[in-house]
Amino acid sequence: MQELSGPHLESGFGLILATVPSGFLLFLVVVLLTSIAIWMVVFCKAGFSKWWGWGLLMHVPLFSLIGLYFLLFREWPIQREVKDLRREP
Repeated sequence: MQELSGPHLESGFGLILATVPSGFLLFLVVVLLTSIAIWMVVFCKAGFSKWWGWGLLMHVPLFSLIGLYFLLFREWPIQREVKDLRREP
């Protein structure tokens, strides 16, 4: 069996890459990209920009809470558009 040692394994990330099966890492990447795409669609359907950063920020613990409050309590652009269309004669 090959010994897990070397300068590239001194950091924690190198050790993780060496010990976790590559299939599992691929699975995590696919789940992360799918989740980012889902959050992008949610923000786009709410009428916000298609900026992919919203999808990324929803995976950072503090920013995800801020993002959820942003979605819940801010008037969505689509709501403003409907309100403006209803005002017109």
